[in-house]
Amino acid sequence: MLHKLPKKDERINREIKFYERFGTWAVIMSVRGEQDAAHLHVSTYNSGGQISYSSGLEMHYASPPSYKTNTPPDHETCPFLHGKCWHDGTSMGADVAQEMVKEGDYIGAMHQLENFFYAHTTVAGAKKIDLTNQSSIL
Repeated sequence: MLHKLPKKDERINREIKFYERFGTWAVIMSVRGEQDAAHLHVSTYNSGGQISYSSGLEMHYASPPSYKTNTPPDHETCPFLHGKCWHDGTSMGADVAQEMVKEGDYIGAMHQLENFFYAHTTVAGAKKIDLTNQSSIL
């Protein structure tokens, strides 16, 4: 199922990058606000002649979240926030978005990423995207 993008939220930037190398590929999606960013990566690799998939979903914070206040930053130069960041993520949480990417539904995967971002962001007034009745081709 393909989804329409919701009305643009001026507080965030979206980006999708595609990479292909030696018969494998990767898709990296990101949603960035001023203080936070989320990214999804889905990639393929050759495992004994079989194509396998790897994916992950991560949240990046310019300031440490409450559960990491006494830890050093995970990155000195975050590729998404371009400065120090504390990040946390899940590979299991990326399963739904991974399936969408495998089926070519990049908009649906971006919805999943945005919902993850809005559920974990410090952006004031952020709300989850309503995915009901969003099924239509662009």
